[in-house]
Amino acid sequence: MTDFHETQTPDAAPVLPAPRPLPAAPLAEAFGTYGPVCLAMGFFYTFCFYKNPSSITWPLFSAVGYLVLCMLFKRLGLTIKKDSWFLMGASFLVSLSMCLTGSPFLHSCSRLALLLLLAVFLNHQLYADHTWRTGTWLWAILRYGVSLISLLPVPFLHAAAYAKSGKASKSKNVLLVLSGVCSSIPLTILVVWLLGSADAVFSNLVSRLFHDFFRLSTLLSISLGSLWAAVVFYSILCTRFAPPKPRKETCCKKGNPLAAVSFLGAIVLFYGTFCIIQIYCLFLRQGSLPESMTYAQYAHQGFYQLVFVIFINLALVLGFLKYIRPTLLLRLTLTFLSVCTVIMIFSAAYRMVLYVASYHLTLLRLLVLWFLAVVTVLMAGIFRLIFKDSFPLFRYGLLVISVFYVALAFARPDAVIARYNLTRENVSHSDLYYLQSLSTDAAPALLEYLPTEESCFKPWGSRKQYLQSFINHQPERSFSLSLRRYNFSAARAIRLFGPLFIEFPD
Repeated sequence: MTDFHETQTPDAAPVLPAPRPLPAAPLAEAFGTYGPVCLAMGFFYTFCFYKNPSSITWPLFSAVGYLVLCMLFKRLGLTIKKDSWFLMGASFLVSLSMCLTGSPFLHSCSRLALLLLLAVFLNHQLYADHTWRTGTWLWAILRYGVSLISLLPVPFLHAAAYAKSGKASKSKNVLLVLSGVCSSIPLTILVVWLLGSADAVFSNLVSRLFHDFFRLSTLLSISLGSLWAAVVFYSILCTRFAPPKPRKETCCKKGNPLAAVSFLGAIVLFYGTFCIIQIYCLFLRQGSLPESMTYAQYAHQGFYQLVFVIFINLALVLGFLKYIRPTLLLRLTLTFLSVCTVIMIFSAAYRMVLYVASYHLTLLRLLVLWFLAVVTVLMAGIFRLIFKDSFPLFRYGLLVISVFYVALAFARPDAVIARYNLTRENVSHSDLYYLQSLSTDAAPALLEYLPTEESCFKPWGSRKQYLQSFINHQPERSFSLSLRRYNFSAARAIRLFGPLFIEFPD
């Protein structure tokens, strides 16, 4: 009898499942080309921004970053669209304003503006966005940010696959360079020590270099910062092959226009009455005010309520245009509502102008006037959208906001505030205290328009001590004039205050 185990045929070899393809696989195959470029951009990012928040390196990185990104996109088969040049130009101007101002507020706003412009640029490159509405654009920006975060592990996966593929062994030049650098370290140390013993200036330079750079904490920060920037840059390239799915445009205009017009009827009636009062009492200063109320008090009253109503009106107009079937009656009603909104904007701006004339200018008041000017120009696009559904309101708004923000950044609000307040009559101690909180942008106006009467500076002792107090209120890094950390606003302040003071913060 034959043994069962001897007659049984051996089992077939198990079939292994096919390995899952890597995300952005075409990029993984060329990791040896794109990986080093991204790593170089990571080191360049750290060189530009390590402990350097507002210097001349901002426009440098913006120009080089977009140039490298466009070159890599073209190499990956992605054509640079014509509209993208405007986005890149706006980003460069915003980054240029970083080194022209010393205002921390503008620095924060500019960083946010650069991120938003980059997000719009990347979405515009990846998709056919000519039919996108404002809501779709906002959703696309958010979706792209989430997708980019999910792709952050991909560079490491590509690096591991590249190392296993055997292609890394072909990169002998890199190993040769590294071995040459490492072998030269002992001789370099000896030569540097000998040269330092021969020249005191060279010795001081080397000592500062080792004290500021060759420290464990510094090297660790630079390494991690460079790696993080390289990973983000590579992940951006990955979105070329693994873009998030675009949101489909759907028609949402299903509401009855008659119900919408009825809803707006009472609101429009009160809006019309309110606007007539604004024109007659505020602009023309006719009629009678309540007892014991001056025009300054009347102008200041209700400003923030008006701004809130303006936001409500914008939401109403955009909401009805999106969700209600358009008819001539609805369009005329929304047009009247928009006209009332413009009158309210003028009323709010006029109230703020009267308030500033009485209580001087601050950054918040200046930003309010700037915001109202932006909304006024945006209303022209809303008027066009009411009668043309296909009007690209987001692109129009992006253009308007970009132009207005660049103008604001280059105008340097702190300089405008200092010049305006010091050229008004009756400069009080509270005004001088507020001017101390401004950035180095205010330095030229302080020296030109600051009162010369020493009695104005009793809380500080003298005019010179007041200026010294202004300098002491600035961040210490504001007065660094090294090439990498050069800021034009700080340099101007040092040049102007130089004859008054010898020493500045490091």
